Amino acid sequence: MSCASGLRSRRTCAASPRAGVKRTLTRIEALRDEPRGPGCEKLSGAEVYRVRQGVCRIVYEIRDTHVVVEVIRVELNR
Repeated sequence: MSCASGLRSRRTCAASPRAGVKRTLTRIEALRDEPRGPGCEKLSGAEVYRVRQGVCRIVYEIRDTHVVVEVIRVELNR
């Protein structure tokens, strides 16, 4: 399974506290192995999920037909 992220999610991640960036990126990489793991919440009728990591919220889409997890955005919880 592959994992992709867009420019917007990279910018938001870079703006978050430095110590949390590494944990957030590690969590995004972990989605490759277990996209529907503990802590994930389905958001809509499509395969869109949310998981929280520290002060960040990671929103991602799972496409099983292509075996892809695409990170849609990373938001700061403020």
